[in-house]
Amino acid sequence: MEGDANAAILTAMKAQKEWAKAVAFTQKGEIIASTVKPLDGEIAAYLKLFDNRDDTMGTGIVLLNEQYDVHRFPPPLIYGRKGDPAKGEGEGIAICKVEKAGSPVYCLITYVLPTLSARAVPQLQEFCAQYRTFPHDDSCDNDAVVSLVVAQ
Repeated sequence: MEGDANAAILTAMKAQKEWAKAVAFTQKGEIIASTVKPLDGEIAAYLKLFDNRDDTMGTGIVLLNEQYDVHRFPPPLIYGRKGDPAKGEGEGIAICKVEKAGSPVYCLITYVLPTLSARAVPQLQEFCAQYRTFPHDDSCDNDAVVSLVVAQ
């Protein structure tokens, strides 16, 4: 079941055509599904993002060794960007934290212009809300295994 659930989540991520990259992971740092492979230590850093607003705003988020500035921190969301939108360059990043079966689960996405945070962040919130509401399989050790089908 775990493989099927993770495959369904990956399929749902790929269905989000405005997302450039996506990673879902557990509080234990286990990747549930991903369209990219974060570098060593990056998931561990994401797990600390919600610990301290000032630290996160100061250090930003790093994905694939690319630095993103954080400009919004309204838990359960954190988001920001890199590049210069005035020059038509830019990539946004957002992470959402939700509770699943009593344990935090995270989804991180990136999106490129012309997609803005005003569009991508609500998509991420909806994705996480749908992900959170699916039944949990108590027979499995992975506390984040679910079935997910995103209506498109």
